[in-house]
Amino acid sequence: MSISAVDTVIYLLTCDRATVAKEILFKSRCYYLIDMVDRKKPLNRPDADPIQIYRGCNSRVASAVNMFSRQWARYSVRSRRYPIYVLLADIVDGAWRDYIATLPVAYLGRVLCEGQLLSIIAERNGFPFFDDLFACVVNSTEGDRKLNDWIRSRDGVLPPVGEFNLEQIHHEFRATVSTLRELASRCEGKEPKKIRVGRLNARRLKPYCELCGEATELGMILKGATWPLQDPNKKASLSARYCSSHRPKHHDGTWNPSYQRARRSKEKFEWEIFKIKHHTSNVPDISLAKGKGIGDPFLWNLAHQLDIVLFESDRIRNVARQLVDARISIRKRQAIMLLTAGISQSEIARRLGVSRQAISKIASSEPFQRISMMYRFGN
Repeated sequence: MSISAVDTVIYLLTCDRATVAKEILFKSRCYYLIDMVDRKKPLNRPDADPIQIYRGCNSRVASAVNMFSRQWARYSVRSRRYPIYVLLADIVDGAWRDYIATLPVAYLGRVLCEGQLLSIIAERNGFPFFDDLFACVVNSTEGDRKLNDWIRSRDGVLPPVGEFNLEQIHHEFRATVSTLRELASRCEGKEPKKIRVGRLNARRLKPYCELCGEATELGMILKGATWPLQDPNKKASLSARYCSSHRPKHHDGTWNPSYQRARRSKEKFEWEIFKIKHHTSNVPDISLAKGKGIGDPFLWNLAHQLDIVLFESDRIRNVARQLVDARISIRKRQAIMLLTAGISQSEIARRLGVSRQAISKIASSEPFQRISMMYRFGN
């Protein structure tokens, strides 16, 4: 294989065009490299893709967020030299302040947000508080008595006041706030390039197990957990990628079947995480997920009943792991929604085009009942 062909394959892999790269390797008879291309996965970093801009967001704020996501590679919450609050103040604060100044003086969103600098709020209280603050602002704005009176006006259309159309203003404000909540959730999980815990290089330490939402073994020890009981002499090699339930081998050297099962379904697990994040209670409506072709009413209702938000990565990963382990297919999700609505099994079988016995067998299985109870009661 020539040098130019190698450079071409590397370039295609960086552009996530693995299929074309495999064709080049196949023609070059480099069959041993094709399996390496199949194993290539996208980087699981908060800065691997740009921050989501919600439709209807203010153009000035949207351009500032785009610039922020292009320049935040070296910045993080824990970095001393490059604190992310400084970048937030330099780029986003000005755009947010100018946008608030354009709102009507009597608009509740302006009253609650005027004088609020995003970088100061995030630095003093943390990004989770920053997200919760905006949730309260949106709920207060939507519950404003004047706004409700305008909505109940003739034809259900908000009348223009002076030069402002309040319906359009409220839609833009909600989309802008949702974009900033997305920015806050991404900044919270942003890691610096180098992390040191004493002499330990903690850059390899993952915040969560690769196969669920629990902390890794090494992460638990660093947080003060007790050493595994199976290794009283403290000679075991603790995993920095997996939790104690999903580590490849037990401390006695035997293979862990839970790891093998979860590893086989890792691609489905990551896909469920991606879908759940587009159905959390941070998202104003399900249209965003439908626009990407991943709209799922089951996940939409489940995320809102469990009150899952973007910050709760551990809960999102654990719910995704439960769905994958229970093998809840599209048909089973439809059956759960119909059963919760009080429809009989015979009617469900007729709607889904299957036999009554098939629905009864599905409903009696233990994983199905566990997911159904979680969907129904949110616990």
